[in-house]
Amino acid sequence: MRRMGRSKRPTYGLVAADTRSPRDGRYIEDLGRYNPLSEPAQIELNTDRILYWLDQGAQPSDTVRSILSKEGVMLRHYLTARGRTREEIDQAVEAHREARAGKLAASRKTTAKERRAAALAAEARLAAEAEAELAKARAEAEEKARAEAEAAKRKAAEEVRKQREAAAETAKLEQQEKNVAQTEEDAAIDKTEERPAEAAGSGKAEASAEETATAETKVQAPTREKIKAGTKAEAATRKKVKAETKADAATEEKAETKVKAEKTAARTVEADDQQAPATGDGADAEPEAPEASGEAAAEEPAVEQEAPEDEKSKTHSKASTKAGGGKGTASETEETAAESGPDEDTPAEDTGKSG
Repeated sequence: MRRMGRSKRPTYGLVAADTRSPRDGRYIEDLGRYNPLSEPAQIELNTDRILYWLDQGAQPSDTVRSILSKEGVMLRHYLTARGRTREEIDQAVEAHREARAGKLAASRKTTAKERRAAALAAEARLAAEAEAELAKARAEAEEKARAEAEAAKRKAAEEVRKQREAAAETAKLEQQEKNVAQTEEDAAIDKTEERPAEAAGSGKAEASAEETATAETKVQAPTREKIKAGTKAEAATRKKVKAETKADAATEEKAETKVKAEKTAARTVEADDQQAPATGDGADAEPEAPEASGEAAAEEPAVEQEAPEDEKSKTHSKASTKAGGGKGTASETEETAAESGPDEDTPAEDTGKSG
């Protein structure tokens, strides 16, 4: 091996030289290059010329022999000397080189630059894997949310459908009930209308089903209108009766008030007649005085509360009794009864007594 290159950066050349020549001296032929500083070591060989010099009996140094053995040159020279075919030699050399490359890759030292590159590659690989896992998780979450949304949508649609079906069923039942009620009402109306016809005679022939149905349809409309009109008339009649009842009640109250006033005046006159001497027709009225006085005694408190102004009439009645006797009192009572008019609620006996 012949040393080449500069200081601290050596490269070597493989040469065929005379054993008597120095290491870096004169050589016969340049056979290749060897650079140990590169990683891996860089080797360039002229295999054919090396085999030639080996066949000529050249003896490689220990370092050169190691390099030639690693590159498979010594194996090729050995197999050629044993008479193997070229294909067999090539296959054996190729297998040797592959095995040697595997060992070198396992035992090769890495530089800081390569280590940094390897670390960056591993980090990028991990980041890519994490990103892939995250994307997968996001896709699964979106798919799950989509499935849940679709399930909720289907559930809501199912509930709406059930509600609509229930509403339709309810409406159908209500319509059926209305139809049944209408049919019963129409049947009752038809029976009511058929009774006069049956009383008149059953000699007429029955019409066909279609004609009967058509006639019923035609009759039902005016009958319903009649029923509605009758209902409205009944309501108006009820209102009128209520108004008349109120008017009658008011009239009765007025009549009762007048009768009470008349009775009060009559009792006052009778009491005065008992106290004063009876004259003329007043003597004829004495048998009835006890009964009248009894009634006056029973109702006197109520009369005093209802008519506070009767005191004036009492005074006037007394004066009239003293002046004209019983006839004057009777005439005043008749005038009062004539002004008030007949009372429907007053019995006939009370009216005769007042007269």
